[in-house]
Amino acid sequence: KMPGSVGYTAMAAAALVGATPASQRDADAALSKALGYLVKNQKDNGAIFSNERFVTYETSAAISALAVARRAEHRGAQVKARDYLASTQIAGSEADPSFGGFPYKSKTPQAADLSNLQFAVDALARGELPADSPVWKRVQSYLKRVQNRSETNTEARELPKPGGQDGEKVKVVAGDDGGGYYAPDQSKADMKARPDGTYELVSYGSMTYALPKCLLLAGVDPAAS
Repeated sequence: KMPGSVGYTAMAAAALVGATPASQRDADAALSKALGYLVKNQKDNGAIFSNERFVTYETSAAISALAVARRAEHRGAQVKARDYLASTQIAGSEADPSFGGFPYKSKTPQAADLSNLQFAVDALARGELPADSPVWKRVQSYLKRVQNRSETNTEARELPKPGGQDGEKVKVVAGDDGGGYYAPDQSKADMKARPDGTYELVSYGSMTYALPKCLLLAGVDPAAS
């Protein structure tokens, strides 16, 4: 028997909502049981999770499921989880590369990435976090650091050279293809040398998808340059 999982259950519940006619959703036993499981796993601080390593992912998935289900009896749990999630945003110094992102409990020091961020941003939007919340501006700040767009991503970084000897580093700057990558200091598609001797992190599909989605949800005008 597989153990229960908030993350998997939340994603399945959201799928059930979409696959069930609106007139039948409130009476659907499987959906009721799934949503009840999510609420049962809510902690005192508002987080909803079954694996503490993935608090952001699981809480985000749970908020999204509760939001699309739109059941009045779960509204309080949804808002409490949303407010908890917003409170976990990394919001210290803007000099921190992870400023504006959302942490992993398993990472020390706390470090954000675009994959984790997109789940949180989607949940906060579905959970109706007010448009004037400072959370959105901080999200926008983080997104600038994970886009290959030299106009807005202006900070150069010293990172280990691909295939280099221990301790050997190279200067890494933003490219100009507009795509996204995993974190300010990391791309799952590695990095590439530039003609001037610097390097750039390589954009790739899943993060390039996440980037404009998060920009739009965070309130960036798509017509803005």
